[in-house]
Amino acid sequence: MLQTYQTLIVGALGFIGVIITMLANAKMQRKQDERKILHEANSLRVALKTELNANRQSFEERIKQFEEPIEFGDAFVQNRSDDKIFNELLSNIGLLTEQEIEKVTQAYALLAEIPYRIRIIVSTGEIGGFNDDFISIPKSHHETVTKMHKMTVPIISQAIDAIDAHLKSA
Repeated sequence: MLQTYQTLIVGALGFIGVIITMLANAKMQRKQDERKILHEANSLRVALKTELNANRQSFEERIKQFEEPIEFGDAFVQNRSDDKIFNELLSNIGLLTEQEIEKVTQAYALLAEIPYRIRIIVSTGEIGGFNDDFISIPKSHHETVTKMHKMTVPIISQAIDAIDAHLKSA
C-alpha cells in the first residue's frame, strides 16, 4: 500500500514543507517590518525630543533674562518658532502614539503662536531686522512676555515626557 501512495505521500510532505517555509518567511518579514517601523518611530521621537528640548531651553533662558534687572529698555526675541524638524517630519507623525501626537502638536502649535501673541502685545511696529527677524519688547511688556514663556515651558515639558515614556519602552 505504501508503494502505491509513495508519490502522493512524498508530494504531500514536500508541499507541507513549502507551506511551512512560506509561513516562516512571512513571520520573519513581519518581524523585520515591525523593527523597521519601531526604528523609524524612535528616530522621529529622538529628533522631536531634541528640537523640543532646544525650544524649552531657549524659553527658560529668556525667562531668566526677562527676570534679571536690566538697565536698557528693550529686549529682543526671534520672530519665528523653531520647528524645522517638526515640519520636516510631520508626514511621519502617525508613527507616534495618540498621546504623543496630542502633546507634541499642542506644544508646536503653542510655539508657533508665541511670536504672533508677542507681536499683538507690543505692536507690529516693534519688528525689526533684515527679514523681520526679531521683535523688540519694551520694558513695560517684559512681565507679560515672561508669563507667556512660563506658561509654555510646562506644555513643552509634557510633550518631551510623552516622548520619553515611549522611548524607554521601545
